[in-house]
Amino acid sequence: MIYVKDAFLLARTKLKLRIVRLSVTVFISSLLFAALIFIGTIAMGAVESARSFNKEGFSGRYIVSAKPTTYNISSGEDTTLITQLEPLQASLIASKKDAAKKLGIDYKPEEDNSLPIAVYKLPNGATAKSLNVTSLAVTEFVNKLNVDKKVLSYEAFQQTAQENGAVQTYRSIMPPFSYGGSGTGTYRILQPNKVESPVDNTGSASGLPKGLDSITAYGWSQFDESLLTPFVLPGQSLSTGADGSVPIIAPFSAAEEILGIQVPPATASTKEKIQHIQDVRTAIAGKTAQVCYRNSVSARLFQDSVAQQKDIEANKTTADYIKPTLIYQPPASSCAPTTIKSDTRSDEEKAVKTKQKAFDKQFGIPTEQEQFIGTVRIVGLTSDTSDDYSFSAETVMRSVLQSSLGTGWFMPIGATSSNSAASKVFGSGDYARTPLADITYYAEFSSLDDASNFIKQHNCTQTNSFDLPPEGFGPCVDEGRPYMVMPYGNNIGAIEGFTNGFWNIAKYIIVAVIVFATLIMMGNVGKIITDSRRETAVFRALGAKRFDIAQVYLTYSLLLAILIFVCAAIIGIAGAMLVDRTLSPTASYSAVLAYNSSDITKQFHFFVFDIRIMLGVLGLVLFCAILSAVGPLLGNLKRNPIRDMRDEG
Repeated sequence: MIYVKDAFLLARTKLKLRIVRLSVTVFISSLLFAALIFIGTIAMGAVESARSFNKEGFSGRYIVSAKPTTYNISSGEDTTLITQLEPLQASLIASKKDAAKKLGIDYKPEEDNSLPIAVYKLPNGATAKSLNVTSLAVTEFVNKLNVDKKVLSYEAFQQTAQENGAVQTYRSIMPPFSYGGSGTGTYRILQPNKVESPVDNTGSASGLPKGLDSITAYGWSQFDESLLTPFVLPGQSLSTGADGSVPIIAPFSAAEEILGIQVPPATASTKEKIQHIQDVRTAIAGKTAQVCYRNSVSARLFQDSVAQQKDIEANKTTADYIKPTLIYQPPASSCAPTTIKSDTRSDEEKAVKTKQKAFDKQFGIPTEQEQFIGTVRIVGLTSDTSDDYSFSAETVMRSVLQSSLGTGWFMPIGATSSNSAASKVFGSGDYARTPLADITYYAEFSSLDDASNFIKQHNCTQTNSFDLPPEGFGPCVDEGRPYMVMPYGNNIGAIEGFTNGFWNIAKYIIVAVIVFATLIMMGNVGKIITDSRRETAVFRALGAKRFDIAQVYLTYSLLLAILIFVCAAIIGIAGAMLVDRTLSPTASYSAVLAYNSSDITKQFHFFVFDIRIMLGVLGLVLFCAILSAVGPLLGNLKRNPIRDMRDEG
C-alpha cells in the first residue's frame, strides 16, 4: 500500500524529471489560464468602476426617452401631404396676387419662398414639386395632424408609462436642430471686449460645434427641473436670479471659453487635466453671460451689412465699381440694430420697398428688426458630445462612459414667464404652444428590467421616415408603439448588458481553454506514465494496487495544476495591473468629465482582485489536470506488469 505522504513524495520527485518538457507544458498551459484571469480581472474591474461612477449624474436612475412618432417632413418628398396642401397653396397664391395687385407691386409665385409647396423644373424640362419644410404653413398644418392624434399626447404617454411601472414622467422642449440658431432667429453669447460677429450659417467644417458656437447651433432645451438637478454645481440653484438671470446648464467647453481658460494640451498629465476640471467648475459656478437674440430680419441685415463693407473695401480702387444705392452700417454695439449708412435709392424704389413690407406683413412675414439681450447664469455643466473618432484610450473611454443630458444647453421649464422680456430670448416653456415634434417625453422606472421591457414593448420599429402617410408612423401607431424609445441619461443598461454578454462569451472561451489545456497537460502526464512503466510494474509486483499507482499520478497531476495556476495567477494579475497602471489615469479623467463627478479624485480602475475569478480558474486548472490524467492512467493500469518488466528489461 502506498500512503498519501509517499504518493506526494514520488509525485514531487517526478516533477524534477524532464524539466524542459515540464517547463513547456507549464508555460503554455499557464498562458491559457492567465488569459482567463487577465480578461476576467480587467472586465470586472471596468464594470465595478463604471457602476461606481454611474452613481454620479443620473445616479443610476432608469430613465427612457420617448419621442412621439410625429409626422416627419424633413425629406420634403411626401406626395400625399403635397396633395393635401395644394388647395392651401392655390388659396395663398390667389390671396397674394390680389393683395399685390391692390398695392401695385409684382408678385411671382415661383419666387415666393414662403409657399408650402416648392415648384421647380428638372433638367429634362419636367416640373417637380416638394414640400417647403421652412414654410410656416407646412409647420402649422403638420402640427395639427400631430396634435389630432390623441395617442401621441402627453396624457396618453403618462397613462401608458404608469401602466408599465413608471414611477415618474417628464417632458422637455427641444429646439429645432439647425446651424445658425432656430428657424425664427439666431443666438450668440456676447463676450466682453469682443466685437459681435454675424452668425455663419454655413455650418461647422471641423465637426460638432463646441464652446460658445454650440449655443448658436443648438439653442437650448427646456427640461423639467428634476432631470437637471444632478448636473447643478455646488452652491447653485435652478431658480431665476433676483437680477432676472436665467439658470442654465452649459457644455464644459463653453465654460472654458467663457472663462478664457486654455484647454490642457494632449501632453498634459492626468493630474493637470483633473485640476483643470476643478478650476473650471469653481470659476464658472454662478458666472453670468449675456445672450443676444436676433430675429431673422436682424440676423440677415447684420450679415448683409458686414458683407457690403467687405465688398466696398475690396473694390475701393476699382474704377468701374458702383456702390449699392442702399448701404447698411453694421451695428454700433453688440446686439444693436443694423442702421442705414447711406440711401441713394429713387423715390420709386423706396415706394416699392414700402409696399413690399406692407405685403409681407399682411402674410405674416417678419419685416422689422428685433434683437434682445438676455442674461444667463451658469449653474451646472454637462459633458460635450465627442466627435473624435480616433482610436485611443481616452476617446474609447469617452464613448463608453456617459451621464449626460444630451447635446447643447439646458434650462428649467418655467425659468421665464410667458410675457417677460427674457421669454423673447429664451422662450416661455409653454408646452401648449410648442409643436409636438419639438417635445420629448421621459419615463423613470424603479428597475432596469422595467425600463428595458418598456423599450421592447413600446419602441417603434419603423425606421424609414420617408414616404410616410399623413398620420406619420402609421404602422407604429396602429400597433400601439407610437414612440421612438431609448435609454436616456446614462449607460447603466449598457453596463449590465456588457456584463451579461461578457459571461455568455466567456463560456465559449472557457470551453476552448479546457480543451487545449487538457490536451497539453495530457501529453505531459501521458509521457511521464509511459516513461514509468517499469517502475509501475515493480510496484505492482510488490503488491501495490491499481489505486495506489493511480494515486501517485493523480497527485503528480494536481501538483502540476498548482504549478500552472501559480504561474497563471502571476502572469494574469501582473498583466492586469500593468493595463490598469497604463489606462487608469486617462480613464479616471474621462470618467470624471463624462459623469460630472463631484469627487474629482475618484479613480477608474481596470484591476480588481476578485476571489471568485481566482477560485474559478483554480477549479478549472484542477479539472483539466484530473481530466488529462484519466485517459493515460486507465490505459496504463490495464497493462500486464510482468510483460512490462520483460519489455523494459
